[in-house]
Amino acid sequence: AWSPHLKALLEGVRDLNSPLSFLRGHEDSILKQIYEHHVASWANAIQSTSPISDEISLSPCGYLTFPEPRDRSVNMLPFILGAKHSLPEELQVYHDLIMRCPLQDSELGKVLYLTVEEGWVEAGATQRRGGLHIESPRYTNFLHEPSHKQGEWCGITGRIGWGRGVLKDDQFIGGLYMASTMTHTCRAYHALVDKSAVDSHGGLDFLSHMMPPDATHGYDMPANELVWMTDRTPHKVLPQIRSGYRQFFRLVTSLLSIWNAVHNTANPKVPLPPHVLVINTSRFEQNKETEQEDNRDLATAANSPKDASMSKEIDLVGRHGMAQFGTKNSKWYPCFVRHDNRDGTIKVSWDNDNTFTKRLPLERFLLDPNDEKC
Repeated sequence: AWSPHLKALLEGVRDLNSPLSFLRGHEDSILKQIYEHHVASWANAIQSTSPISDEISLSPCGYLTFPEPRDRSVNMLPFILGAKHSLPEELQVYHDLIMRCPLQDSELGKVLYLTVEEGWVEAGATQRRGGLHIESPRYTNFLHEPSHKQGEWCGITGRIGWGRGVLKDDQFIGGLYMASTMTHTCRAYHALVDKSAVDSHGGLDFLSHMMPPDATHGYDMPANELVWMTDRTPHKVLPQIRSGYRQFFRLVTSLLSIWNAVHNTANPKVPLPPHVLVINTSRFEQNKETEQEDNRDLATAANSPKDASMSKEIDLVGRHGMAQFGTKNSKWYPCFVRHDNRDGTIKVSWDNDNTFTKRLPLERFLLDPNDEKC
């Protein structure tokens, strides 16, 4: 199975300037063991679900009537939910579709993100991006690039939000909604994928052989059906069986961390929220950055001073966030930073200041993007 990590490993072995080059000549021993260990770790990245499990990945939620097509095309356009006038005039015909989504009342007045793609698609072709993927990207270095900042957002890969999404008390919280006018052109899976396992724009073709079977876990979306899913739900576009005009609709809820200015559509009427980090680089350049980072990870450079420099760049003391606790079945809990130990660890308090962790590694801490000091 090919992955960005394996590509970085093999390129590093052939690069005399890489510490991985010392593995040359050990392809049948050390390199093989590294590869087998890496592949085995992928199994933990995919969690099978079902429509009746405690944690679901997708759910049909009704049918839509699309407006007359006009070759409209926008991607992740910000607008204010409940304010029809915040949409560009040519997209206001989609307001009724938006309001048909079973959104939480708490989303009213917030910035959500609309994607519309209308156009002719030939048989055997696809309208949207190909390949198996989740909607949430894997960004790491970009979180610490000042030139890419709109507001101040810092943290680690696993907590990035691109809608997120969870079913709680029979209600959809966050997540995203999709629909199209052409049947069986999108297949989603009853599964959830760890965000740290994907590439810089959510791709996971290298995990396709480990996905649950299509027959039991694949769901081909019928024409005009609205489907809710999380930003960790694997899905892929399918080639159209026959030529025809296709309209695609997607709505991403307000729990967004990153917005790509190269690939997305700006709205002069609605600025992005201050906590959203703006990326000004093509996703193809992001892939190069991911490969470089994978190379460093495989060379065991993850604990270098550069990776632990967040405390020097940002004063964390007195700020709220989430911290990872535990090893085998680790979970995230709210916490408050009490002290920066200046050695790559911080002291945090939990449970209303009744419990403390004196030396929490920075890589286990995520600064709340809504923190008032942020």
